[in-house]
Amino acid sequence: MDSLSFFSMIDKLRFFDALRFNAKHYNAITDAWRYIFGDNFHFGYFAAPTTSLDDATNALIDKLASLADISQETKILDVGCGIGTPAFYLHKKTACDITGISTSETGIGRAQQESIKRGFEQKVRFRVADGLNTGFAPETFDIAWVMESSHLMRDKKGLFAECWRVLKPGGVVLLCDVMMRRPYTLADRLELLKAEKLNLIIGSIDNIKSFGWVRLETFETYTRGATDAGFKQVELVDISEQVMPTFEGWKANILAREESVLKTLNRSQINSFINGSEFCKTFFKNKISGYGIVKASKSK
Repeated sequence: MDSLSFFSMIDKLRFFDALRFNAKHYNAITDAWRYIFGDNFHFGYFAAPTTSLDDATNALIDKLASLADISQETKILDVGCGIGTPAFYLHKKTACDITGISTSETGIGRAQQESIKRGFEQKVRFRVADGLNTGFAPETFDIAWVMESSHLMRDKKGLFAECWRVLKPGGVVLLCDVMMRRPYTLADRLELLKAEKLNLIIGSIDNIKSFGWVRLETFETYTRGATDAGFKQVELVDISEQVMPTFEGWKANILAREESVLKTLNRSQINSFINGSEFCKTFFKNKISGYGIVKASKSK
């Protein structure tokens, strides 16, 4: 059994609580990630190689937002809101109404404090909730915004079903995340071990230490999940090449801010993050995993 099959087996065991595991993980890394990622806890969209990481992460927000009409009347559910930075960015640009949810109490606490500090609390609010069971009434929101949180959710079909439930007729789900470009085969494993001398076990463990317990699915699984939930006009765009420079941006931030990073992570944790990022980058380079944007509409 290879390492990824082993972790997939654990993921399916009933006693393993991935939701609690990831909530605890993100409570622990919130402060450290601000030094490595910046305030946006997501990949960047690099229109040019010279684009800075901060500009690229904002550009990804703009890229996703461009797929819908967002105004001051728009009500958005931000599923997996991090520390609220994308919500603040969208509200500042459009005056929209946003409710952010996350399973990380630390992230929600930071977001609430920042919303009050900015004077946004009347239209930008946050609460601890699960994206698969949000607790909101049906047909509450115009947009379900799922920015780089779906990879942590075990049930992609359930995620789309919940987005469908809380969206008004005519509403849209906008989602972007790391995905599998295609199924991961035994031939891929052998090729990686041969060509990259990649230690799959150490790489998998470092990836989990850095990014939590993920469950990647194929592009096709996402589009099928949206369709099965009832969405129409399901579109998926592969932007893997445009987000690839993000890995180098993270590494550059660690080197440039090493003293600050070491206040929140020890040397072993930093090495795990670098190794986990390289592991992920190798899968991108070999076109096994990648990055997709999904837009799906709920009929009126």
